[in-house]
Amino acid sequence: MFNMGRRILVLLLIIQKATGQTTTSTGAPTVASANCDITCMSHCDCSSKGLSSVPQYLPTFISSLLLDNNAITTLNQSDFSRYSRLNWIILNHNHLTSLQADTFAGLINLWYLDLGNNYIHIIEVDAFLNLPSLQELILSHNSLHVFPLTVYDIFANIPTIDISNNPWQCDCRMLPFKQDMTGVPAFEKQIRCAGPANLAGKSLLYSVDAEDLNCSSFSLPVFLSSFLGVIGGILLTLSVFLIIWCRNKTSKTSPVPAPDTHVTSGDRDQTGHDVTETGTAESDDVERGSAHGPDPYGLDLGYRIVRPPLPPIPGAEP
Repeated sequence: MFNMGRRILVLLLIIQKATGQTTTSTGAPTVASANCDITCMSHCDCSSKGLSSVPQYLPTFISSLLLDNNAITTLNQSDFSRYSRLNWIILNHNHLTSLQADTFAGLINLWYLDLGNNYIHIIEVDAFLNLPSLQELILSHNSLHVFPLTVYDIFANIPTIDISNNPWQCDCRMLPFKQDMTGVPAFEKQIRCAGPANLAGKSLLYSVDAEDLNCSSFSLPVFLSSFLGVIGGILLTLSVFLIIWCRNKTSKTSPVPAPDTHVTSGDRDQTGHDVTETGTAESDDVERGSAHGPDPYGLDLGYRIVRPPLPPIPGAEP
């Protein structure tokens, strides 16, 4: 009875908008008299305004907000935080692709939310958390292909949910959801497989068994993503090894500075004057093997005293 009353109210709002009525039988403002500016009262009609985001200039006390047929692509928590009294939000026929966590946080009075006819394919955890008054949620005609198991319990506590006409992919990703299905929530009966081909058109609840949900069939996108991931890992590993090898090779081939073998020694000549001799130090073996032999009257470069030859003995044969 409660759901029927809500649907009648929605129908009346649509009829009033189409016929241009300005008041209801109780004198409350109707859709036709509502504006999308600061002058609107409890109900603000911002339909078909070309909006790309939720307007933030409306009165904070509004209770219903129509945003259908616009160009809104994303929703953030701050979009509705100033409108804490909302109980109606209509966002169908926009360009939404995902629902972030806590998008509707703080809307404890919200009981009707229409997100149909968008492109939603991702619903994050806690996107519908803490909405104790929510009675009806519309997600039909979107791009949902895998049912998020994290929201199953939340959906099960919402009296009316419409998730029909989504391209559900009945593969291994839907197995946890299939195992939790009881047949009691009405939304379980709305899921019909769009793929893979052997399950297309079948009811996930009635016509698909758990063992049918596998990911063994070839999928080009999955294959390409896995292949590119492996190639990327190999290239990264090779790059690291190449850098290490180049550094090691550079350190081994770097020239070592030669020791300074330039030796300067001081000596005195026969007149007693200082004489500076500059030469290259050589080993003792090389010095001994010199073609001219050591200087008999001087000091060698190693500062060794060289004994002069003995004078000839008189009368001795040469």
